[in-house]
Amino acid sequence: MENKIFEFPQTSQAISALSADIVKVISALKAQRVDAETTMQQYKNSLKEKDNALEALQQSSVAILENLDGVISQLDKVLEKDGTSNNNN
Repeated sequence: MENKIFEFPQTSQAISALSADIVKVISALKAQRVDAETTMQQYKNSLKEKDNALEALQQSSVAILENLDGVISQLDKVLEKDGTSNNNN
């Protein structure tokens, strides 16, 4: 019986140390979660900015192509009137 009495304080100390370590692990995991969420939000923001830039690039490319098509049409009309059109369309 006496051996068990001496073991209880050691067991209690071990449980206390284990509890303290668990609290530290939980705190570290919470900090990592916050860091991961922050990083994920930064990636989402960056992706949104890149998507917006790509959309703007696509729209400007379409506008440029439409303008070029208009210029080619006007040149064709001028050349047709002049009689030197090659009719590339």
